[in-house]
Amino acid sequence: FGKTTIDANVIKIHGHSTMSRIHAYFDIPGEAEWSPDMDMIEQELMDLTRSWEDKIKEILSRSHSASYSQKLTQYYLPMMPSHYRGRVEPKDAVRDILHLEKLAHSEKIQFDLEDFVSAGSAMHKRVSLIHVYSHSKIDLIKIMPVLKNMGLYVYDQITTRIGKIGTTAGYVQSFRVSKLDHDKIDVHTYKKILGDLLVEIFDERTAYDPLNSLVLFAKMNWRMINVLQLYRNLL
Repeated sequence: FGKTTIDANVIKIHGHSTMSRIHAYFDIPGEAEWSPDMDMIEQELMDLTRSWEDKIKEILSRSHSASYSQKLTQYYLPMMPSHYRGRVEPKDAVRDILHLEKLAHSEKIQFDLEDFVSAGSAMHKRVSLIHVYSHSKIDLIKIMPVLKNMGLYVYDQITTRIGKIGTTAGYVQSFRVSKLDHDKIDVHTYKKILGDLLVEIFDERTAYDPLNSLVLFAKMNWRMINVLQLYRNLL
């Protein structure tokens, strides 16, 4: 019912087998002629009654075939730990599933960049999230210099292992970041060039180097930075 305060007078529950029906009689103080938005109420009640797993299945089914969606959910959902289910929204879990599926068919580390959205946080829409998907956990002592040399200020990090006993689908490492001067990163401008540079670094086709910060401060891609590194090294 949104933000409206409801005074419920009578609630009756009629149960039969596994199904039930709830009748609620109520009024809204100060509203003599109020009529409910039935579509909104129906949608909110459906959201409340659906499980976390069901919401993931629904989101996947919107953009993928039924058979492919079923394959993904049957494989990945049993591997997701309880602490992950408690803090990750279904839409974000779908993003992780799709990246982990790409990881399963490639040796390359996967990356994603998005705005940090959390209405109750002081960092809401002020910082970004970099997600790193890898077959094995990347130690902070290895990845932190890489991020710093790219001109990123890292506020904090959380790691989740997606797997069960004897099987690991991958690791999800999420970093809350901004530019070194604490300016927010424009996701649309930097998502591809940041991701491409990170892939090249972890594939060891380019070095992690202070000049990599030009990806943020001059919008240079990894090839342009490589050329500049070459001139510097020659000099």
